[in-house]
Amino acid sequence: MTPKQFLSAAMPGLAAVLTITAIVSSRPGRQDSGSIEADSAFIQEAAAGGLMEVALGKVAQQKAASPEVKQFGHRMVTDHSKADQQLATLAQMGDVDPPAILDRRRQRDVDAVSSRSGKDFDRAYMRSMVRNHAENVVKFQDEAMWATSQEVQEFASKTLPTLKDHLRMATQLASRVGDGSSAETTSVR
Repeated sequence: MTPKQFLSAAMPGLAAVLTITAIVSSRPGRQDSGSIEADSAFIQEAAAGGLMEVALGKVAQQKAASPEVKQFGHRMVTDHSKADQQLATLAQMGDVDPPAILDRRRQRDVDAVSSRSGKDFDRAYMRSMVRNHAENVVKFQDEAMWATSQEVQEFASKTLPTLKDHLRMATQLASRVGDGSSAETTSVR
């Protein structure tokens, strides 16, 4: 085979590799360093979400009318506190400063749910849990596939099954407390 024949035969495969490389390299907000700092936006967002889940879970343990909703709140405190500790370790490794308190938007969400009582609280809390976990599953799936650092990618991959389980439980419980959330709006990729 001549060099010209070799290049002609290799070109389709080479073009595909170059195209895939260009697509992956062009993901917005990503650096090519492989460092945890490159994934700092995800770490900060995940930590902020975890803080909110813990705060709402504590309120649910106190205010929920349904024992199932109280139990779900307890599970959110336990699981998200554990994930927050793992995130704190990642943040330290990458010199990332995760939030220590809720941002304004999340605090408003906590306040809005907390202001309700009885069955109305249960419905609002579960609606929030379905929405938040549906969003988190998507974010963690993306990070599990596209994180720059291996540590962050592993964290997202290991946490994802728990988030999917939370979403499944939240969806089922929301339908039992009368939220009306449908599986259609909470589908998981």
